[in-house]
Amino acid sequence: MTDIQIAAPAGSLQVRALWQQSERIVLICHPHPLFGGTMDNKVVTTLARFFKNQNVSVISFNFRGVGSSSGQHDNGMGEIDDALAVLNWIIQQNPFQNQSDFQPRQLYLAGFSFGAYIAAAVASRFNQQQINAELTEFKLVKTFLVAPPVHHYPMHELSLAKDTVVLMGDQDEVVPPAEVISWANQLDLQLVMMPGCSHFFHGHLPDLGQQLVQHFP
Repeated sequence: MTDIQIAAPAGSLQVRALWQQSERIVLICHPHPLFGGTMDNKVVTTLARFFKNQNVSVISFNFRGVGSSSGQHDNGMGEIDDALAVLNWIIQQNPFQNQSDFQPRQLYLAGFSFGAYIAAAVASRFNQQQINAELTEFKLVKTFLVAPPVHHYPMHELSLAKDTVVLMGDQDEVVPPAEVISWANQLDLQLVMMPGCSHFFHGHLPDLGQQLVQHFP
């Protein structure tokens, strides 16, 4: 599994693709770039490992200005465009050219912290049919949001399916758990509160993996 550069609105993005012989694929979004967030974050790699074990093709990437991705942080708006650019790139790929049954079109979205906001924003565009014609080839199956920063981004304005899974530590020191509980209940989402877990799930990554198993597909 090697990283590649793909064309994107801010120049190019660093993308890591793990293709599986499956029609299912997940796009994983990493935490805040200005606070050290990259696709190598341990929560992101936990998500990637989980989906790999479910025979789902895994696409991770660095937002603009992170790693070898060009550009500068854009407080969310440009990063949504980054995620959509990666999805457009996926549509153009044909990893199993002689096996049409394995075209990756069953889409999962996942993200941690800032990345959860980006994943949710992309999911909202799918749910409101605010995507380009090429992306309509995808069927959005489910969205997984880990520690979504509802206190800092306009997540109350998003349109999310009720089977969206929200995973949250009850000891989160970055995102207020009470605000996430209120938001998730207001939208009638599947909220999973994880006892004893901090924002970065220190010592609890296996527990996070177990919760993902219980709420998949």
